Amino acid sequence: MGPNPEVADMVRIRNSSTARSAAALIALVVSLRVAPAAASPIDVYLDVQYRVVDGVVLTLDVYAPAGAKELPGVLVVHGGAWKDGDKIDWVEEGQALAAEGFVAYVVNYRLAPPGGTWHAIAPVQDLRAAVKWVRVNAVLYGTDGAKVGILGASAGGNLAMMAGTTGSVGRGRADAVVSWSGSTQLRLAETGGTQSNRANYVGCDLSTCPAEWDYASPYFHVDAVAAPTYVANSTDEIVPVEEAITMADALTGFGVPNQLRILEGTRHARAYEDDVWEESMAFLHLYLDGGQG
Repeated sequence: MGPNPEVADMVRIRNSSTARSAAALIALVVSLRVAPAAASPIDVYLDVQYRVVDGVVLTLDVYAPAGAKELPGVLVVHGGAWKDGDKIDWVEEGQALAAEGFVAYVVNYRLAPPGGTWHAIAPVQDLRAAVKWVRVNAVLYGTDGAKVGILGASAGGNLAMMAGTTGSVGRGRADAVVSWSGSTQLRLAETGGTQSNRANYVGCDLSTCPAEWDYASPYFHVDAVAAPTYVANSTDEIVPVEEAITMADALTGFGVPNQLRILEGTRHARAYEDDVWEESMAFLHLYLDGGQG
């Protein structure tokens, strides 16, 4: 079952930034509906700064079970072809992760044009910085800084896997990964639109800079200390199923725990969220808190 928007009977919203648009804040408040009395309260911290780079202030939203103490943390990474999207779109997942016993950190990152002016692998650097920030600031939000996972969909899935295969273990590398329809080998794009989005992200065409395309592909970074990874993909969607299968094979080849879920049909990323939510949560619990959730 996917995330239930009615997960808290009390939500405390803290650290709200005046820079957040009124529309976005209203959308957040509307989504935090009243739940049955048995539900546990959630503390929400909005627009918490985690990095300033190239003159850009990067922020995240925190969803923590009230009274959280040394719980696993999970970064949540939105999709949008690396050029669109915002953390405000993942309110329900943030709530649902908190209801699962995680402290959720729903993060924004630098975007490719036209949403921003950056290219690969700027957002990966942002996410690794976010993982480090969570570890350093863990006690402030009731998080165990040694247990920081990451969940992403579509472009966010690619970035999540990059955060699980690059960076230093125990610092910027995530400790567990969930990817829904994340590209693992950018060069395997099959459609013109997908190729265009990937070229826009990398900053050049595959024929011009193949090494840069591969450098932004988690498949080529897998090693023996890659994070345990859950990989989901549909059989006939915009991300070729081959990307998921070969990623799982690469992880297995290095002895890295992984779980591959292939769904029939054309659904992409959050379109099949309800079908993979429980598995995804079980995977995160297994590798972040020993299945204690």
